[in-house]
Amino acid sequence: MGHLDEQTIQNLYKKTIDAHSVKNTNEYEYMLIHKDEPVSICLQYNGAGFWSIFNKLMNYLLYYKNIQKIEFNVTYPSNQQITFYGKENFFNGIFEPYTTPTNNTLLPIQAINYITYEATGCYANWLHVSDIPWRKTYNELFTKYIKIKPNIIEDLDAKYLIPKEKKIISILIRHPALAHEQINGRMPSFSQYDNVLKSLLEKYNHNCSIILATDLIEAEEYFKSKYSNYEIIHPFSLKTSIHSSEAQSVYNGDINLAKIAVQTVLLLSKADDFIFPNSNMATAVLYINPSLTPHFLIG
Repeated sequence: MGHLDEQTIQNLYKKTIDAHSVKNTNEYEYMLIHKDEPVSICLQYNGAGFWSIFNKLMNYLLYYKNIQKIEFNVTYPSNQQITFYGKENFFNGIFEPYTTPTNNTLLPIQAINYITYEATGCYANWLHVSDIPWRKTYNELFTKYIKIKPNIIEDLDAKYLIPKEKKIISILIRHPALAHEQINGRMPSFSQYDNVLKSLLEKYNHNCSIILATDLIEAEEYFKSKYSNYEIIHPFSLKTSIHSSEAQSVYNGDINLAKIAVQTVLLLSKADDFIFPNSNMATAVLYINPSLTPHFLIG
């Protein structure tokens, strides 16, 4: 990441402050009262992307201490007209439900909003620059509560062979539409990625393979051309131009696109080093594999 100048530090401070200052007051106060009770959590839609919604669930797993059941079945508040996901059983084709045998009466928790925002949006920047062991904490929660359906893992392993004899560098490049989530309000440039990537390639004597995940047409073309001497593993994703005002991310109820969103993050997490901007996808990669070395880029 390198040295942060004073203006960047001020920008970061204004956007993140601390975890408890970015709470949803109602959810936070309700959680404080009920956090030790046996609960059943049901994931609910909140008008965001796949990993944003999933990280919202991780937020609930972090705060509630007596979770007995989790339903991976996105449900929608009755007053919302939903077209983004299309199907109400969207996540339930990806994750196994979590249940523990219990005679307790479970308090139903509808996971609609974040309890606090420290794991999402611009606020997640503080995770990438802080010294707290959040990746280990989130990994323990992920390992305990989350089980991805075997067919998704098997399909990933069949599609992508990760060479064991090489160092793996994974790269995530997101659309400029997500610039508002960055510390300085802009995405890292291709040259910033180049600087870190070249340094790592030299460090590992060029015995490397690259995993490149991007929703930008130009980024795919640039890196495939510039690093054509290296094996580049490039998972499928919906892409649009850097000149478009919006990222191409609408699932329209296509479960295959949801599976790809999961597989992309799992694939990125198989690396030794990870180069990334602030993103819900990046946050997930970092806690799924807390051992990989992060290289956080600030635009």
